[in-house]
Amino acid sequence: MLIGLVFTWCRLWNKNDLSSILLIAFITVGVALIGSRAAWGGVVGITVTFALAYLFLKQVQSKLTYFLKVIITVVVVGGGSFAGKLVFDNLEALAYSIERVTDLLDGVSPRQRLERAGYYVLEQRSTMNDVLGQGTQFFYEVKTRYSHLEGALGKGGRAKQTTYKAVEQDPFDFYGIYGIILGSMFVLYHLVFWVWSIVLFYRYRSIDYFSFCFAFTIFFCHGVIAGHAMITPQVGTVVGCLYGLMKFTVDRQKRREATQQQEMLA
Repeated sequence: MLIGLVFTWCRLWNKNDLSSILLIAFITVGVALIGSRAAWGGVVGITVTFALAYLFLKQVQSKLTYFLKVIITVVVVGGGSFAGKLVFDNLEALAYSIERVTDLLDGVSPRQRLERAGYYVLEQRSTMNDVLGQGTQFFYEVKTRYSHLEGALGKGGRAKQTTYKAVEQDPFDFYGIYGIILGSMFVLYHLVFWVWSIVLFYRYRSIDYFSFCFAFTIFFCHGVIAGHAMITPQVGTVVGCLYGLMKFTVDRQKRREATQQQEMLA
């Protein structure tokens, strides 16, 4: 959903239409209602970044562009003020969420309990498993250790309801399942495309490549901090399509540059 929000802002930049504003509003509300720290942080980061870029970097080509800038300013300022007032009026009800955000800012890992269980499993396993991984057996052992650390039910009573449990940090789970060799290859694959998007944006400075770079940054950082990104088939399928789309965009850019060079020579 966050990746979709990024490219909806990109759509607004390229098309300058009211339908993009509506799409941004719907996706923003939908993500915010999830209520997680990743959702809130992602919405704020994306909205602030793209809103400021549109307001200060987007050239006014028509009255519609100027009108859209006014709408964005009103919506962002009004929505931010309303959200701030809502949080201030419900501090007691939101105390738990605010405490979790404060912990994250202080450097406390959101997967601290699961990390302890994961570290224990990794310390106990053999060198062969470090190299080749344990497959899904790693999840079963993490769940067993997590249940032992957190009690019979675990936090929120969820541990007893599952037969396995991931650490929910993608590099951690890659290492546990696939081992150092294959796990590193998986992470490196995503890292290559992320670095490539940064290089492309630095070279072309276009909103399309900035959107690719921003989306892959969210994807990679979410996987490292909050998990459920690189190792998740649903998200991985979307990002895999974006890798292909970025390659197609690069090829189209090269064809355009080649055509321009031929025209200049002619």
